[in-house]
Amino acid sequence: MDKIAVYLGTIAFFDISLSAGINAYFANYLGGMLRKAACAIRPYELNKGETDRVTEQAVKLITQAMETGGDLEKSVSRAVDLFDAIKRTEGGGRPRVALFGDIYTRYNDVINQDLIKLIEANGAEVVITPQSEYYKIVADAYIRKWIYEGSYFQAAAVKVLMKIIPAVEKRFNRLFSRLFPVQSETLPLAPSEVLARYRVRNEHSGESMDNLLKTCALAAGDLPITLFVQASPAFCCPSLVTQAMSKQIETVTGVPVVSIEYDGSGSYKNDSVIPYLKLLS
Repeated sequence: MDKIAVYLGTIAFFDISLSAGINAYFANYLGGMLRKAACAIRPYELNKGETDRVTEQAVKLITQAMETGGDLEKSVSRAVDLFDAIKRTEGGGRPRVALFGDIYTRYNDVINQDLIKLIEANGAEVVITPQSEYYKIVADAYIRKWIYEGSYFQAAAVKVLMKIIPAVEKRFNRLFSRLFPVQSETLPLAPSEVLARYRVRNEHSGESMDNLLKTCALAAGDLPITLFVQASPAFCCPSLVTQAMSKQIETVTGVPVVSIEYDGSGSYKNDSVIPYLKLLS
């Protein structure tokens, strides 16, 4: 372990290079869109397990294109074709359950004990937020904070990136729109107005503040959210703070919140969400 180097830079990777930041963003974006496609299709598949098999193939296609400098748009198009060929029931109509909280916990099937599959097995459709969408939701709040703190370069770099990225994403969104409605989650109010409902200020930052903005943006989307599930590791401070605000999140968004903590002990933690799912279905 003492030989392992640790990256101490920002999540944007701008301290390495601008291209590193852009490539990291698109890795997050495409990975998130593939997961979003899987969650939109799997509950309605006719041949059980087909969506998971296609997802693995799609990840390999796009990974190879990014590693070798291949035609990324062509690889995404082939991946979309694979998803589109999955036979499924018509109509959809399941209750939509949105996940939020710690990124590793909510999307790691081992630590969250297959939470997504459990929700689907109990009659709902899972809504996930690609990390690229999360960046867009919280970007304005952080830009204003950095300007207030005098971090002008960081604020300017992110602002420029947020202007460039949507134009580049458009060609991929056109392809993914064959599988599910592609829309950017946006806040219905200025970040400061959303945060004021929780007595939080623009000067605050971190996962708890991000959760407030994210839940507000999801609830304001065109497609209704019927339940929020917060997935968190045990003893995580931001998660505990968010959990303490769950009643206010429900008041502000109109969507009930279920919080699940995973402590790594092996004991099953997902029981608490099942009664809500039964009522929804």
